[in-house]
Amino acid sequence: MKQDMIVILDLGSEENPRLAREIRALGVYSEIYPHDITLAELNALPNVKGIILNGGPNHVVDGVEIDACSDIYGCGLHGINASESRFVVENSIIRDCSMHGAMLYSSRGIFTNCTFSGNCYQYTSNPVFDLWGESCSVNLNSCVIQDNLGESKYKLADGAEFEESDTIETGNSWQ
Repeated sequence: MKQDMIVILDLGSEENPRLAREIRALGVYSEIYPHDITLAELNALPNVKGIILNGGPNHVVDGVEIDACSDIYGCGLHGINASESRFVVENSIIRDCSMHGAMLYSSRGIFTNCTFSGNCYQYTSNPVFDLWGESCSVNLNSCVIQDNLGESKYKLADGAEFEESDTIETGNSWQ
């Protein structure tokens, strides 16, 4: 039986090997893959339980910001963790993540027509969106936030921003 795995997608970080070592030190197997891995290639990997999008100073190649394949954002894995990344998620369900729905550091995420449901079930003192860093922001557009157990919708630190429009909230613990 293969061990559960966390995949680290390289979006220009110089810290990927260190991050992989730290995850492995916690007893969780991890591997680093390029940002342009396809969803089919990701699905072919055994026992993937999570993805970390890890950006950094090398996130621009030939004048273009690199990003993960758009299909990966909606692949059904639990939660989004991003560091120094820029991404757009559309028509996806982010559900059943034990800690957060999304945890971002110095990243900009735009979520459109997404559902955040059943998150923070193990760590109820956490927010659904945990954002920190001056350049960190999340925009929710026509999203549903339902049945989350976190103590709040979001927590902002170090100048992070949170904006939403046409969001529906129902059944969350903070309501």
